[in-house]
Amino acid sequence: MKKVVFIFSLLISSLCFSQGDDFMLKDNLDRLPDNVGGKIEFQRFFEAHIIYPDKALKEKKEGTVKIKFIVLATGKGIKPSITESAGAELDNEALRLFRMLEWLPGEKQGEKVNTYHQVTFVFDIDKYKKYTHTRGFVKPKFDKKAVIDTSFILVERPDKIPGL
Repeated sequence: MKKVVFIFSLLISSLCFSQGDDFMLKDNLDRLPDNVGGKIEFQRFFEAHIIYPDKALKEKKEGTVKIKFIVLATGKGIKPSITESAGAELDNEALRLFRMLEWLPGEKQGEKVNTYHQVTFVFDIDKYKKYTHTRGFVKPKFDKKAVIDTSFILVERPDKIPGL
């Protein structure tokens, strides 16, 4: 009897879960979701933007971080959750990088659909040292006092000419 109750409750919970959201599984799609630019761009992005956490470098921590999330039909990645952890520092760096990525949604019968997806970040100290050597810096240098104009207003005759 306990078996029947368990199986029945499992069926009910799975039905509630599948009806409660409007997300497709990968095997139901005609085109899988992907980051903009595909695998090659993902690798280039990772090499250009990774900042290995100081504590993880000192402790020589390496590993793989997998993040499961939802790619909306609009291309936005939401609700990231760590499914494989490499420690808090590396998990946080993977989440930081994830938030910078752009996504192409999955498609079903020619329509863009909300889809579950997963991305993997592999942290390797030796490779990180090669990346920083190639890009020429370990951490970007930002002037915290610098003011950046994001108004996108074009001025035909500026009061000051830059560089003079």
